[in-house]
Amino acid sequence: MKKRNKLLIGISVLIILSVSFFTINRHKIPQLVFSVMIGTKAWGLVERDNIQLDSNVKWFDDYYTIRYIDEKTIAIGEPRYYQENVNYLILGNKQALLLDTGPGVRNIKPVVEKLTSLPITLINTHFHFDHLGNIEKFNDIKLTENQVKNQTIKNQTLIPSKDSFIGHLEGFSPPKIRFNEILNEGAMIDLGNRKLEVIFAPGHSSDSIMLYDKESNQLFTGDFIYKGLLMVAFIPGTSMEEYLVSTKKIIDKTNSDTILIGSHTRDPNDSTLSQKNLIDLKIFLENKKSGILPKKEKINTNMEIIY
Repeated sequence: MKKRNKLLIGISVLIILSVSFFTINRHKIPQLVFSVMIGTKAWGLVERDNIQLDSNVKWFDDYYTIRYIDEKTIAIGEPRYYQENVNYLILGNKQALLLDTGPGVRNIKPVVEKLTSLPITLINTHFHFDHLGNIEKFNDIKLTENQVKNQTIKNQTLIPSKDSFIGHLEGFSPPKIRFNEILNEGAMIDLGNRKLEVIFAPGHSSDSIMLYDKESNQLFTGDFIYKGLLMVAFIPGTSMEEYLVSTKKIIDKTNSDTILIGSHTRDPNDSTLSQKNLIDLKIFLENKKSGILPKKEKINTNMEIIY
């Protein structure tokens, strides 16, 4: 009886402490769990001296790095930020397109203007906070049909919902996005002697898109697939089922020589993958189901996944 009473008391104390913790720190829980799962501290910046760059990657300043994938495709990296974002400046003859703007730890606009004198169009792969930083500083912004769905629009201005922005995890407030155009899936963006096709790719988020340059055989994949830890948990709008459907669609769209260019990378010197990684992802997703508790598993040498 004494042991039973002690056990009941212990359980009661644990419940009280848990409730107290949840009440006081509930806004911190997703960030703390995420931080434990990815095995890193989700605050602050990595010291520049701790980042080793190859000769083909240069520091632009003390934060951004520059890598030319080719003469008309420039990766603007943020290796000091813990999520290791990579944004892309895609050049045509008449227009430049900036894909994503990072978390906003620094202002990417001066970097872009130093790299090109062409008019700049901005597109985001999705509405998560780490891809929308300083977006208000750009004038020509295009959104896509799946990005504006279930959002409130007034006077050509959209403020991303909390669940599509998720910036509360790090104290970011959603921006006011004043856009010029809404694109459908399959829309072709003509930059002048370079065309990019818009592909909807739900899975990581319901509003995720990719851009496909068929002639150069380059696919800009956003957060759908990249070198590092893929997320199909913790984030509103993630879906294992949609991830698999999108993966199959993209495999059919690409070929063995297609270069996949992701918006994050664990390797500051290279943010590219091959179609083989898409096939590995498909095989993994076909054999897994979401459970009650999140799991972290290895897909291949380039990718892990939390689902």
